[in-house]
Amino acid sequence: MAKNINQFDEVVDVLVVGTGCGGLTAALTANILNPLKVLVIEKSHLIGGTSATSGGVIWIPDNHHAVESGADDSIAEAKEYLKATIPLDEFNEPLIDAYLKNGPKMVRFMEDNTDVRYTSLEHYPDYFQDAPGVKLGNRALEPLPVSAKTLEDDVDNLHPSGPQIILFGRYVVNFKESHAFTTQSPGWFRLFIKIFLAYWLDIPWRIKRKRSRRLAFGAASVTRLVSSLKKRNIPIWRSTELKEYLIDNKRVVGAVIKKDDKLMRIGVRRGIIVASGGFGQNQAMREEYLPQPTNADWGCEPKTNTGDPIKAAEAIGAQLKFMHKAWWVTTVKAPDEDFPRHSEVEKSMPGNYTVNKSGKRFANESQNYLTFMLEVLKKQEQGESFTPMYMIFDSNHRKNYPVGPLMPGKFFPDPLVKFVHKNWF
Repeated sequence: MAKNINQFDEVVDVLVVGTGCGGLTAALTANILNPLKVLVIEKSHLIGGTSATSGGVIWIPDNHHAVESGADDSIAEAKEYLKATIPLDEFNEPLIDAYLKNGPKMVRFMEDNTDVRYTSLEHYPDYFQDAPGVKLGNRALEPLPVSAKTLEDDVDNLHPSGPQIILFGRYVVNFKESHAFTTQSPGWFRLFIKIFLAYWLDIPWRIKRKRSRRLAFGAASVTRLVSSLKKRNIPIWRSTELKEYLIDNKRVVGAVIKKDDKLMRIGVRRGIIVASGGFGQNQAMREEYLPQPTNADWGCEPKTNTGDPIKAAEAIGAQLKFMHKAWWVTTVKAPDEDFPRHSEVEKSMPGNYTVNKSGKRFANESQNYLTFMLEVLKKQEQGESFTPMYMIFDSNHRKNYPVGPLMPGKFFPDPLVKFVHKNWF
């Protein structure tokens, strides 16, 4: 245990663990408001974690973008909605009030002081449409796309986006564009041609890498945050793992970290912010906390999400809560892909049934992904088998909608699929 500040290899005001949107936002806030000396560490050699693979959407009712677009919303309605959709024994009213009050302020603060930029999503509805206080759109905020060149020398250190949000493995689209393509609304093809040409005519970038210069979704959020950290000279140490917290007189005074295979002791004057993600890739923790059966191979998160900081916190007596909760979503994995991908879009489209191992349809496929999976878990407790589940769809579904890595059949017909991906058949 550290008792002397001189025992540390380095001392900072705040140590942030994790380079997702939460950790990077906390690092910037600590530096902007005080300003404090902040150090950010990341276990992976890549920046962004789960945030970089995600859609990057945040749910902030009554945000200023919604107000400016003329949306009718209020904090009172949002609280009514949450009270109706969160289990009573989990509804922490002071915490909910703080979230609803400060969420819009947070968005304004970040846009005023950093490179972070959002837009409200008019066609992104609340998930529980029968609940009081519900809205059809504008509460969800999407990060604006950004150029990867803003990352400067870290451009190749950004964690790749989830494969389900990059068309044909190359073309980056945002939510509004994705909505246009999925619904094939008027002008969608012209929009795709614009994105297609922008990608291929960017010859200097194409010579160097396959990845698009344009970034959207969670990758855009992380990029904008990292760019802001660079401007404020806040360092990010990659390939740096938190091993344990250091305690003196019942207070966290530092941490032992492993950087490039070397152990170091980092002292903190103010504290440690743990924003390191979950434990989806830790099979033992999955078996300890989550409904069974469970398998780390089913998850879409980075392989470094093994819950190390959680176990380290537990070792010093930290209280854990909601460990059985998760962001439940269906996934599908193609034979030649390294990671599973989300499958909530194709599952929800017309002409598809999802069935259990016995071939029985068991739920409404078009409900939101969370409640769909909660139905799966409930029926699983009752003895039904859902490992695996199967999608059964007709030719019209195959023609018009994506299925896993396959684009709609009208653009990527099965004979071409069989030629390109012989190992799928």
